[in-house]
Amino acid sequence: MIEKCQFFDNLAQSDDMTIGTGGAFQIIGTGTANFTNTTFYNNQAIGSIDDGGGHIMIYSGTVNLMNCTLAEGNTTSQGGSVSLINNTCTLNATNTIFSHSTATLSNPIIAKRTGIVNLTNCLFDLPCPSGVTCTGSVVNKDPLYTDVSSKDLSLTACSPAINAGTNAGAPTTDIINTARPQFTTVDVGA
Repeated sequence: MIEKCQFFDNLAQSDDMTIGTGGAFQIIGTGTANFTNTTFYNNQAIGSIDDGGGHIMIYSGTVNLMNCTLAEGNTTSQGGSVSLINNTCTLNATNTIFSHSTATLSNPIIAKRTGIVNLTNCLFDLPCPSGVTCTGSVVNKDPLYTDVSSKDLSLTACSPAINAGTNAGAPTTDIINTARPQFTTVDVGA
């Protein structure tokens, strides 16, 4: 379990600049990686022949994201935030924000060649990613962070992520130990 962590400004790139996958995290194998109240910001996977995943690359195994924030990921390939490569990959994301990521080739949010993607009560600044279902999610809405330029990804009072989550399985505090929920429903994001 990775909880209340920040992955900021990481770069995945080989010395010859051909390979760069999973800017902050990569999983290969049958394991499971659980992230709760964790923020990924400005991570990059840069390479001329890579598989992408600006923040996270899933070759096989499972990644579970609960109340996480993934912002400003970048890749020269696909999946500015997350990339899944084969049918043994699973991404489960609940109460998670995906925003302001870019991919040169395709799919600035999540690139899914094959595998399973379950997205519940998430927020996307773009339409729901191709090939996945966004159950209970908010799409095409800017999360309205406090100050991205200073890496303050806390939510402003008018953010569409406020009260947009599901309480089922949500942590009782956020990344800075503020109690959840503040009202009747938890906020989306870390």
